[in-house]
Amino acid sequence: MINWMQKHKKSLIPTVWISTIAFVGAGFVGWGAYDLNKSRSTSVAKVGDTAISIKEFQNKYSEVYNYLKSISDGKFTDEQAKKMHLDEMAINALIQDAILLNFAKDLGINASDEEVAREIINSDNFKTDGKFSKKLYENAMKNAGLSQNEYEKELKKVIILDKLKKAISIKPNADDIEMLTASEFMQDKVEIAIVDQNVSTITFNDDELKDFWEKNKSKYLTQKTYEMDAYFVEPENKNVDEKTLREFFEKNRDLYRNENDKLMSFEEANASVLNDYLTDFNKDEAIKKYLDVKKGKIFTNEKLVLNDNDEIIKNLQNMKIGEFNKPVKYKNGNLITKLTKINEPQIMEFDAAKKLAGSDLFKAKKAEDLKKLAENSLGKVAMKDIGFVSKASENTTNGILSNEEFAKFIGSLFASDKQDGYVLYDNKALIYKITSQTLDNPMSAKYISALESSLSKLINTKLQEDLISVLQKRYEIQRYYKGGGVE
Repeated sequence: MINWMQKHKKSLIPTVWISTIAFVGAGFVGWGAYDLNKSRSTSVAKVGDTAISIKEFQNKYSEVYNYLKSISDGKFTDEQAKKMHLDEMAINALIQDAILLNFAKDLGINASDEEVAREIINSDNFKTDGKFSKKLYENAMKNAGLSQNEYEKELKKVIILDKLKKAISIKPNADDIEMLTASEFMQDKVEIAIVDQNVSTITFNDDELKDFWEKNKSKYLTQKTYEMDAYFVEPENKNVDEKTLREFFEKNRDLYRNENDKLMSFEEANASVLNDYLTDFNKDEAIKKYLDVKKGKIFTNEKLVLNDNDEIIKNLQNMKIGEFNKPVKYKNGNLITKLTKINEPQIMEFDAAKKLAGSDLFKAKKAEDLKKLAENSLGKVAMKDIGFVSKASENTTNGILSNEEFAKFIGSLFASDKQDGYVLYDNKALIYKITSQTLDNPMSAKYISALESSLSKLINTKLQEDLISVLQKRYEIQRYYKGGGVE
């Protein structure tokens, strides 16, 4: 996404830049605990002679933040920004720009005031009825909480960077285009055949299975278990009138669903509603029992061994050995527990792991058998001509392959440099043979321009990455911001 924004940077400026800087006036987006005022400096980084100010950092962060929020229908959050380290992405983008600005300065590339003025006058953002409006421009700056001088200074940087990128850009040559066109639009005339696997012939004995288990036994582990002392607080039998139950049901109706995940009626859920109501009703009594158990006035009366799949474990957070846990719902009542021991996963004995290992060994032997079947079938089975196919072809096998299977075949076909080969499926293999090739693909003319553009972007993106990598050694980079604050 950031790469896309960099490719479209000129079109995004000043549109995105103006709109997002307005947000800064209302407070820095998503900054949370980041306190930039701790720094004695006014910069977050310095590259060569170019300092990156706190305000530039804030602007860049807000620019990207608001863009991501706009394309997610407002669902992008501060938490997501923190998880993806948006602050680091913002400062890295600024550092890369500063590196290129230093390089542009060394090359004598600059932007005049006239070029900046021309960019502003020609921008659709400041036009009314197709003509530049000075009033609209001034109001835009005012609404953004930005001086014209600040905006024009940033715009000058954009122009310089654009000039530099144009100066160092490379156009793909004819050979590159021809090679990519061949890769994308080559058509292969193909013959195919299907060979089915007979899985009933796949067998193994206990010695083979034990040898397989020995080599892979670290994969077969017992479940992690939790040993607990417990005290079950049974629900008090209490006559509850229908009105009370219906009120409880309405408050919690989303919890009552059938096996198809559809909401149940009160009548359908009646038994569960009563149990849940009594469990909640008796929660106070369970708390009293919990306090009595902790004080030693009453004692636990059950021992349980549970694993991570048990609902009780899911409901008990931050368990500690020797400590009592507050009551949780259990069998229509409440359960008080004390964790006494945790049994970490251990390697299963052979007999315990036999079923799991047997299933895995069968799969391994089946895959090996299918591969041998396919290799032995090359050049030895009757083939069917399905005509020419390309990377963009739709399924042309007339039911021999499903669309998913055909897509796998096309991917394998054009990833290989061999004239014949095979593709493995579940219980069958597809054998194929290329009989001829052609570049006479009607789709190529339609997409050739887009292909050239993509190739150009690919080449120049790599060129810019390599250039920045070299220039990082030329210009000293000082980072004052390390994440979460400025040093």
